[in-house]
Amino acid sequence: MRAFLKAHAGELGQSVVLNLEAQGTGGLCYLGREGMLFRYRPSSRLLSHIEAFAACGGPAPQRRDQPAFSTDALAARAVGLRAVTVVRLDEKGLMPGWHHHDYLERIDGTALEESVDFAAGFTAFLLDVFNR
Repeated sequence: MRAFLKAHAGELGQSVVLNLEAQGTGGLCYLGREGMLFRYRPSSRLLSHIEAFAACGGPAPQRRDQPAFSTDALAARAVGLRAVTVVRLDEKGLMPGWHHHDYLERIDGTALEESVDFAAGFTAFLLDVFNR
């Protein structure tokens, strides 16, 4: 993410980063707070956009506020961009496809399709909101 941000620094302007992590299986969630030592939050405006999109009938991810990990969204926020992570977690708030058993054959096609639908729908929703 840092390399991407550096390579495209002049092009990003007021971009919003929708960071997708571990989309192969588990429940669709968005992180309202993340970080191992310190907790970082996406902007409340961005979080309210996710909630508004879900209220309009889009895929409704569950908000999770206590993950014990950080994601590439933090790198985007560190350079001043609005960013949020969408991840699939189990009932304990853990990634079911963590790296030591993260295999293609374990991907749930229905879950992956729901993630794609969320990302596409939410992106279109944001474009509509920001172009009003």
